[in-house]
Amino acid sequence: MKPGGIHAYQAITICIGALGLAIVPVVAYLLPKSLETARFLESEGERHMAIMRLQDNQTGNQKTSKIRWSHIKDALRDPKTWGWSFMYFCCALPSGGLAAFGPIITRGFGYSPLNTILIQIPMSVNSIILLWTATWIMNKLKIRYPIIAFLTLLPIGGAIGLLKVPRERSGVLLCCYYFANTQGILNPLILSWGNLNAAGRTKMVITTSLGFAFACLGNIIGPQVYLSREKPYYRTGLYVDIGCWCCISMMCFVMARYLAHLNKVQEMKRVSTGQRGNSQDTSIMSLKEAAAYKANLRTTIIEENPQGEEANKMDDLTDNENVNFHYVL
Repeated sequence: MKPGGIHAYQAITICIGALGLAIVPVVAYLLPKSLETARFLESEGERHMAIMRLQDNQTGNQKTSKIRWSHIKDALRDPKTWGWSFMYFCCALPSGGLAAFGPIITRGFGYSPLNTILIQIPMSVNSIILLWTATWIMNKLKIRYPIIAFLTLLPIGGAIGLLKVPRERSGVLLCCYYFANTQGILNPLILSWGNLNAAGRTKMVITTSLGFAFACLGNIIGPQVYLSREKPYYRTGLYVDIGCWCCISMMCFVMARYLAHLNKVQEMKRVSTGQRGNSQDTSIMSLKEAAAYKANLRTTIIEENPQGEEANKMDDLTDNENVNFHYVL
């Protein structure tokens, strides 16, 4: 640091912050408030197709700005809300710690300060590739919880390696560090899973807001468990991180079991209203699969129930209120 100047890390932070602020007007211009105002949908045909796809999600009318107190009560009473929030917390806590102290950990492997910064680059590339691959597998299998549970094993194994591998084996330690930092992909995957399993504009806002609050809490607590006296090993912090990832893995199966139970409840509700109970979720199908299913549906039950699964698609109902809502495992 030069006299009267700033530290290098402060300059990096300022540059990144300035870049973020510069992007804000671009995002504000490009990000649509609704599909009806989306600039990237150039033709009416594209816009109509996107709206129809949104209807298949059974998540309600996204244009309404009315606050529904019944939705707030539903969200606060729903075990899923707190389950997702707990998972967001368990994602954010290790993220906050590794993000802050990761360079110190890698410098403890014997790398120079410059190399310590450079070796962070492949970590981000690996995460992007792994995220794309996991998303492709989820969409192909139309199921999420086992993939997310499996992905928690990667950071768990990496953190155990950081704790157990001798310090002189810097190459192996770096590989373990890369595995530990695959934890960054868990947050977007769990966030998307949670959003798929909530409906109603107000309820979705409450669910997302609570999840964000829990994530912020995790980011605050995360660096506190990396004790300065343990530098550069940070054993306490890594053990806490492993505990969080184990909790996420366990919660994947708990949430999946609960969602499967809710789907059975929804099936009984549909039967009681004269609809077919074993309907399928078109929101997780490809366009071709959804079109084929709807064509078959029209030819088999349209005479019995003209509305059927098309009812309530754009009504502002919560997932508990909409009998046609399907929970995604």
